[in-house]
Amino acid sequence: MPVERASFGEPRPLPVARSDIRQGEDGRHIRLPSGLQVLLRGDAPSGGPLMVVMAYDADFNLRVRAVDALRRADLTDAPPVSRLSTAQKERLARCLFALDATLKDRTHREIARELFGPEETEGAEFATSTIRDVTARLVRRGRALMSGGYLRLLRAGF
Repeated sequence: MPVERASFGEPRPLPVARSDIRQGEDGRHIRLPSGLQVLLRGDAPSGGPLMVVMAYDADFNLRVRAVDALRRADLTDAPPVSRLSTAQKERLARCLFALDATLKDRTHREIARELFGPEETEGAEFATSTIRDVTARLVRRGRALMSGGYLRLLRAGF
C-alpha cells in the first residue's frame, strides 16, 4: 500500500549510539538508552522515518503499549516504569539467569553457586538442601517464561 511521504511528518532518528546496534538473522537489534529494544527488519533505516505494523490479534493491546514505550523512549532516556515490585524484578532476573545457564548446559549446582555463593553449594548436603529446590524452581520458571509464560507477564502490565 503506497504511503505518501508527507504523511510521516518530519523523520526523527532513534536515540541510539552506534555501539547499541547488533545484526541478527532477523534484522538489526537496537537497544535504546532507556533500555527498550527495537528490531528493524530488512533495510529499514535507523534514522527514520519508521513505520510500525501491528497484527490485530489477541495481543494487540501489548503491541500498542510497546509502540507507546517507543514513543516515550524518543522523549526520555528514563527506563519505563514497571508494575513489578523490586522483589519480583529480582526473582525474574534470577529466573532468566537460571534459564540462560541451563541452556548453556550448566548443572543446578553450578547455577546455585553463581546465584547463592559457593558456601551454599559445597558438599553432599546440597542434594537435599532448600537452595537446590529453589534453584530447580527458578530453572522451571525460566523455562515456563521461555515457553510463552512471558506473555502472561506482559499482559499483566510488566
